[in-house]
Amino acid sequence: MVPFGKILARAWHYSLNWKRVAPFFLLLVPFVVLFAAFIDSAVSLLGKYGLASAAGMPPLEFMAGLSLFFLLLIAVTAFVFLADLYVRGVLIENARSWYLGKRVSFRRSRPAVKGRYLSLLAAVIIVKLISSGLGIIPAVGVILSIIVTLVFLVVLQSIVVSRKGVFDSLRDSYDIFMRRKLETFAFWLVTSLISMAFFVIAITPLIIAAWPVFATYLSSVSLGASAVPLMLTSIKSSLPQIFAAGLVSAFILGFIQVFRESATTFFYLEAKKRK
Repeated sequence: MVPFGKILARAWHYSLNWKRVAPFFLLLVPFVVLFAAFIDSAVSLLGKYGLASAAGMPPLEFMAGLSLFFLLLIAVTAFVFLADLYVRGVLIENARSWYLGKRVSFRRSRPAVKGRYLSLLAAVIIVKLISSGLGIIPAVGVILSIIVTLVFLVVLQSIVVSRKGVFDSLRDSYDIFMRRKLETFAFWLVTSLISMAFFVIAITPLIIAAWPVFATYLSSVSLGASAVPLMLTSIKSSLPQIFAAGLVSAFILGFIQVFRESATTFFYLEAKKRK
């Protein structure tokens, strides 16, 4: 039996180090900056041209800004995806060392991922393709996607920890699932529930920071078009608080990722040890 209490407790302890959370936090910061800049630009545009212009024929300035936003969003998303995968690989190796009693820095864990990145990328793409393909099947798509997630839950850990290739790691993860179906499901369910709870905590600062905007909208919704200037003023004045709250949320989301990845690594180590 895999010791769930030990795994979760040690994953929690491991994740409390801000230096381990920082890389994931920094990868989320560009999204916070990008969305804050877009909101600021959109509010300025609406204040300049009015709601009727934006709702009717948007001015060229707005269309150019919107196009730039989506191009930057695509570029940032692609960069963060690739960088995040590398950082996850380093985290898995660092968590492995930590679980075995070796305290090493992130920098010292990086060489272990050397030569493993393309395998990590290929494994993620294969699993995503399988999950997406099965996910579109009516009625049972969601269930099949969850099963795929369970079957390939530790594929990245297999690549980094056991130094296996892409297809060997997929087989290794499958073998662990087949030997420990209930334990794998229970682990996935518990960590998912914990992550969901922390996600609610993560978005709470944003809700609090944006509440003046909602309050302004609710109090002036009966005024119709005359409420627009109040809304724009409220958004503009609340933007610094929303930006700061976004940074807090990003840090908590980074903590969630460290917790889940380290817990999954510890689960893999225990599963391999207790064949």
